[in-house]
Amino acid sequence: MRQRSATTTGGETTTGGDGDDTISGVMVGAAGQGTTVQAGDIVKGGAGTDTLTISASGDVDGHTLAGLQTVSVEKVLVSNFDTDAAKTFTVDTSIMTGVEVVGLAASGANGDTAFSGMLGIVGAQMTGAGDLTLTYDASAVTGTADTQSVTLVNTSGKFTANSIETISITSSTVANTLSSLAADSATTLEVAGDKNLTITAELAGSVANIKTISAGGFTGNLTIENDDTTTNATLGSGNDVYKTGAAVAATYQVDGGAGTDEISVTAATVLDTALETARYVNFEQ
Repeated sequence: MRQRSATTTGGETTTGGDGDDTISGVMVGAAGQGTTVQAGDIVKGGAGTDTLTISASGDVDGHTLAGLQTVSVEKVLVSNFDTDAAKTFTVDTSIMTGVEVVGLAASGANGDTAFSGMLGIVGAQMTGAGDLTLTYDASAVTGTADTQSVTLVNTSGKFTANSIETISITSSTVANTLSSLAADSATTLEVAGDKNLTITAELAGSVANIKTISAGGFTGNLTIENDDTTTNATLGSGNDVYKTGAAVAATYQVDGGAGTDEISVTAATVLDTALETARYVNFEQ
């Protein structure tokens, strides 16, 4: 793999070779002194699986990096250690072509990052404590069965992807936590992988249309809270915890799967009848 530095002045072109190139750029503050990636730059990846990594530091102050063009660069990742706790660093992808994955290579607690103007559905990855938001151009999400994949690696932030029908999470490498999952059009949540996953915030509040939770192949421990009453859920082979503040309706079921699973209620009036309890199967606690 070859390492290349991105351009140091606006309007320059950086070109990769035939291998798997990693091209790096720096964002200092809100495009302040020391910044090496900016509007007018062109990054051409060439052959191989190429990665553009943008390292953000200092007070980025909600800056939007626009006008950066990429060609045949498969991954665009941000390492975000912004010191501004209130604002989000945004990468405008509207003139990037060939991108397959975007996300956070690393992030601090203030390293909230958004990718905007995306013209096609791409995979996502998250590492660190920062939040990640994906915003698609309307032309990219006209379908009714779009899937957004996201791979979590030592994550504790929030993930947002609106206008997508299925969110597919893979929990990888070490245990992961999503502080919240937001997806205004999602009806299905899929969970895969082998490392424990906790989604802290109650699901139905930010995934209001959730109808299916599919985690049957997940081998880690899943902890999730869902108050929706019209959701079918299948959990995996780990020791899962399913929290709820409202029993599912008569035609729905929550299956704890294998493992030693726990159903946890947030109100004494939930699951207080045999009929309600019967809708929750394979829970040992």
